[in-house]
Amino acid sequence: MKQFSKVALLAFGFGLLALALSSFPSHQVTAAPGTPTIPVDVKNTPNVNVTNTPGVSAQQLGAWNVGLVGTPSVNANITNTPTVALASGTTVGLSGSVSVSNFPGSQNVSFNGTAQPVTLTKQLVTLVCAAFTSNICTDVERVAADGTLTAFTAPPPGLVLVVTDFVWKSASVTPGQVAFATLHHQLTSPPHDVSFSAVVATPDGAAVSESHFTSGLPFSDVPVVFVSNTPNEAILQGYLVAP
Repeated sequence: MKQFSKVALLAFGFGLLALALSSFPSHQVTAAPGTPTIPVDVKNTPNVNVTNTPGVSAQQLGAWNVGLVGTPSVNANITNTPTVALASGTTVGLSGSVSVSNFPGSQNVSFNGTAQPVTLTKQLVTLVCAAFTSNICTDVERVAADGTLTAFTAPPPGLVLVVTDFVWKSASVTPGQVAFATLHHQLTSPPHDVSFSAVVATPDGAAVSESHFTSGLPFSDVPVVFVSNTPNEAILQGYLVAP
């Protein structure tokens, strides 16, 4: 009888416990999304050396754009530069500023070709009258650079004489009177004056005049100089030039 009472009591206790548990609210448990991150601290990592790495060949596919950041400085020293020979008639154009340094004071120049005569654009000429006959200059002389005189009978072939300055002096002129001088062409008949100048004599009886021709007076022959009174001096200056 006692044994039955213990069993009944134990069954009654389990019933009360079940009733108590059923009175609590129920909750659904869901796992958190993603994989949780767990920090790992690795110490004393070893050094790894990789040797005998193979070469890798890369082949371009499509267009490549390569950009350089910044401007690099490049110093180039070029030695044993080759000699460049240009063909005849070749022209070389330079633009911008070209500077040449360390150029030798003397340089040997070789010429391979036929020498050509050099014709000056202008040859300066000074003519003086060495003698007068009846107030006309009959002896026109050319003055060289060293002062020597040679007869001037005509301009050289292919050239004309252009007179730019005419200076003359007459002596034994009555003070206060006028003396004059003219220039005309030797080959013109009758002569036509191309220059006329006049001046009043000074108290010592001298008359001096100087004329400058801006455009010049061309002569293919010899200029004829006439000086009034007692001619003392006549000087012609100009240049020879191709017509």
